[in-house]
Amino acid sequence: KTVEDTSTVVATKGSAGTQVLGAGTVKYPATCYDTNSDRFVTIYTDDGNSGYGTAVVSQITNATTGAVTYGTPVVFNAGDTDPSSVNNRSIAFDPSRNRVLVAFQDTADSKKGKAIVGNVNPSDNSITFGTEAEFESGETNRISVVFDSNENRFVIFFNDADHGNRGKAVVATIAGNLVDISFGTTAIFFNDQTRDSASCFEPDTNKILTVFEDDGQTRGQAVVGTVSGTDITFGSFLSGWNDDTISNVSIAYDTNVNKFLVAFTDAGVSNYPHVIVATISGTNVTVGTKVILSSATNNETISIYDPDVQKTVVAYPSGGSKGQLHYLSISGTVPSIDGSLDFNDTDIGSANMSGAYDPDNDKTLLTFKDANADLNQLMINAQYGTTANLDNNYLGVASTTASDTEEVKIN
Repeated sequence: KTVEDTSTVVATKGSAGTQVLGAGTVKYPATCYDTNSDRFVTIYTDDGNSGYGTAVVSQITNATTGAVTYGTPVVFNAGDTDPSSVNNRSIAFDPSRNRVLVAFQDTADSKKGKAIVGNVNPSDNSITFGTEAEFESGETNRISVVFDSNENRFVIFFNDADHGNRGKAVVATIAGNLVDISFGTTAIFFNDQTRDSASCFEPDTNKILTVFEDDGQTRGQAVVGTVSGTDITFGSFLSGWNDDTISNVSIAYDTNVNKFLVAFTDAGVSNYPHVIVATISGTNVTVGTKVILSSATNNETISIYDPDVQKTVVAYPSGGSKGQLHYLSISGTVPSIDGSLDFNDTDIGSANMSGAYDPDNDKTLLTFKDANADLNQLMINAQYGTTANLDNNYLGVASTTASDTEEVKIN
């Protein structure tokens, strides 16, 4: 007989295939999962509508085939939210208030940093928004939002382009009316040129890990943040953990081993995708040894933890020709690839991928752009592999008498 082999994952595409979320004129998606409504929310730039910031709700309606249904797209910012390929929009869900928070660069309003609250209605897959609130008055780039479940507040990370691209962070709280947003005091997490940052919350230590490119020194940096009320403070830097330029950083937290998996592009190794394990202790962070994922250039990574198989999905455009993903596990401080899948056979481009995990269906949903410029969604199936188990199994009767070490035919 066979038994599950938890060291391997068989990943397949849902038989419904890729389904078009938006055709031709939409780009730069960011996706989160709303566990209250059991729906995905994806935000994007709609070039067919003057570059307006737009959101759409989607739902996996068949966890076997991966069929997805969609609501009607809704504009959350009636202005240009298209600052080229830089990741300048982000979304996260607050399960304590059952609302999503969208943070974005309002290009039409002097590139200011703004945020807005969204409320999903599962009865018709619709979403409504409150009023925009400004968290940064100057040009704001490379925005990411993290929800701190210990404080029940968000942290918005961004680069302050008007002050040397310093790395900054501000705590954001959804008010009791579930519409308004208040902000704490903005903190600097890196007082120099910062680029390609990503952040992730760790529920075991109630800390936030931020990994970023020190653009002045062209090397990787990492720092741990702690939220207290409406303020955030940072520990010591882990400097130069990668001595070459890093980009396209993404992070997922592995709750099985209580460690982070960080994915990034390494300019020192031909712009190949890599991963490295990071561990928080107090307000400090340590890392293991980086591991290469593919000998092909890439220009983006996304990382999503799948608790059903206890592995992290890392997906990326591979060599400009296809979309590729891996399921990775962590042993100590060493990551290993336990399964892989080519999920798209055309060029995805840059800053055109996102995704989230659906805990209700135990599925990962990827959002990505294809060569036709359509924005698609695709459900990924993942299950453990199998291996033969010969212990205590009846195989048959030996055709002749034989000793313990002698070969014999089984009838």
